[in-house]
Amino acid sequence: MANANVGIFYMSPSQAASADGTTFTMTELASGTTDASGQFSATLDTSSIAPSDLADIGDGTSDAFNAVIEALDPSGNFTANWVIITEGSGYSGTASVNDPAPAGSPAAASAPPLSGKSVVLAHGYRYTPVTPLNSGYGIQVVLNYTTSSETTRQTEVQEGVVAASGGVSVGAYQIEDQSRMITSPDSQSGSYHNWVWADYEYKEYRTCAQNCGGSPPGAWKPYEFTGQAITDNNPNKDKNGQVIGIQGYTQPNFTPGSSNQNWFRLTPSNSGWSRSSGTRESNDVNGSFIFPFASNLGIDSLTTYGSITSVQYNWISSGSCGTGFTRVIWGHDSTPADTGRVQASCIPDSQL
Repeated sequence: MANANVGIFYMSPSQAASADGTTFTMTELASGTTDASGQFSATLDTSSIAPSDLADIGDGTSDAFNAVIEALDPSGNFTANWVIITEGSGYSGTASVNDPAPAGSPAAASAPPLSGKSVVLAHGYRYTPVTPLNSGYGIQVVLNYTTSSETTRQTEVQEGVVAASGGVSVGAYQIEDQSRMITSPDSQSGSYHNWVWADYEYKEYRTCAQNCGGSPPGAWKPYEFTGQAITDNNPNKDKNGQVIGIQGYTQPNFTPGSSNQNWFRLTPSNSGWSRSSGTRESNDVNGSFIFPFASNLGIDSLTTYGSITSVQYNWISSGSCGTGFTRVIWGHDSTPADTGRVQASCIPDSQL
C-alpha cells in the first residue's frame, strides 16, 4: 500500500470491557505515511500504557501489549492487523489489504486520515486450553492459575480474523485483554496426563478506517478469564458437534540427554520443585479448541510459565512407582528448566 496513512493504536482495558455496540477511539501510539514502496517505520509513544496492563509472554518481564496497525491508501484500501508489541524491542511485519476499496473507486490526492475508532460487535464464551498436566505414581502436580501485583497476564490465544466479506481465518496471537483477577488452582495425584482448560470470554472488535458503518474487518480476541475453576472436562462442543469432554495427552518418548541433563529424580528432599519461567509449546489439543462463533475453525493458545501460571511437583508416599521404576521430572529433548512442557512419570530404572 503506497502513500497510505498509517496509525498504530492501543485499546485500553476500559475500552476492551465495553458492552456490545459501544464505539470508542483508541489511543494513538504512532502515525505516518508509507513510502512509494509501501514501507513504514515509527517510534511508539507508550507512556499512556499503565505498567499494570503489560503482559509477560515468556521473558519473565511484564513488557508486552496488544496493538492494532492500520493503513488506508488514497484509493480507500484499508488494512487492520492486531499484533503483540514488546516495549523496547523492534517489530517488523507485512500486511495485506483486508478491506479493499469498491471496484472503480478513484484515487484521492492523498490518503484520508485514520479515525482510530473501534466498536464491540459481540461476545461469547469458550473453554481455552491452558496446558496438559503430567504426573506419575507417587507424584502430585499442582497448576497455579492465579494473579499477582507484578504480572496479571500470561495467556495468548490466536485471534479469529473476520474479513470484510465475512470470512473468518486464523490470525496472530493476542494477549488476554483484561488482567487476571482470580486464583484458580488445580492439583492431580498419581498417573495423570490430561489437558486442562480455563473458561474465557471472547469479544469481537471491529476496527474502522474513518467511521464504524458498513463492514470493515474485525477480530475475535481473548478478553478475560471468567474465574471458573480449571477443569479437565470441557463442556464445549467440537467442530463435529460432539462434547469435547476429557482429552488425554500422549507424552513423547523419554529423552535422557547425552549427559542425563534432561531429567532428575523427584525425592522427598526436592519435593516442591516448580517451573515458573519460559514459554510453553502451543496448545492445539488436536484441533479440538474452536471459537464460539466459528464451529470449524481450530486455533491454538499459548501459555507462559511465570509468576501467575506455574506448575509444582510434590513427592507423595501413596501410589509409589514400584520396584524397578523411579519418579522422574523430565523434558523432551531439553532440560526441565527450559523445556516447552514439563513431563512427569515413572521411568524404568533401565532407561536412566
